[in-house]
Amino acid sequence: MLWNNRNDLDLRVIPPSGEEVFYAHKQSRCGGWLDVDMNVRGETTKPVENTRWPKGKAPKGHYRVYVQNYAFHDESRPAATRFRVEVEVNGKIKHFEGETKRGLFGPESDVIVFEFDYDPAQRPTDTAEYAGYHDDVIKAQWASVIPQENILLIEDPHAIIDVMLGALALAEGTVDLDTYLIDMGKRGQTALRLSETAKALEGLAGTKALAKVDMNDLPDKGEGKTRKGKSQRL
Repeated sequence: MLWNNRNDLDLRVIPPSGEEVFYAHKQSRCGGWLDVDMNVRGETTKPVENTRWPKGKAPKGHYRVYVQNYAFHDESRPAATRFRVEVEVNGKIKHFEGETKRGLFGPESDVIVFEFDYDPAQRPTDTAEYAGYHDDVIKAQWASVIPQENILLIEDPHAIIDVMLGALALAEGTVDLDTYLIDMGKRGQTALRLSETAKALEGLAGTKALAKVDMNDLPDKGEGKTRKGKSQRL
């Protein structure tokens, strides 16, 4: 879902189990997850929210998609907010446009977008419809607009928070990757989570290490200068 003002709209999906996926319950036991709750404080005029299930893993049954205007942040409070929603089911993509109810927020503002029945047995195994969703294709698209090292690949959605916090820390230069992983270990994170986070951040960590080089501190000769950490200053 996307919209174009600072109001706090929420994408909400009710799967067959009835376990709603929304801002207060981002990950369901049936595998669905909401990536982010946008405009909690009206941070942007270009918000986007996505709710997904792993490819082919969504449970069979009836789904209900709706939009709620949780809170007003935009100056034109009483006005309706237009939104767009894209739904992909078994390789078929549908687009919807709508608007919130003028002056209303909370449950009274709910707008039903789409209801459908999903059957994983009807999912195509290898068709042209899915060509644009292959991991390599998506990665190449991102690589065309941002540096390769800024593409953070995450296998397990539960690792998102650790990777995001690590990326922020690396970008600010407050810690290096080794230190961040040690801190994660002290917080009781598993070896698997540490491995996943290290893999996601290794490219960014290498770039940030080079970016912090002081040109006045470069050696006169072509030899590497050993740092206190595990890497070298080039």
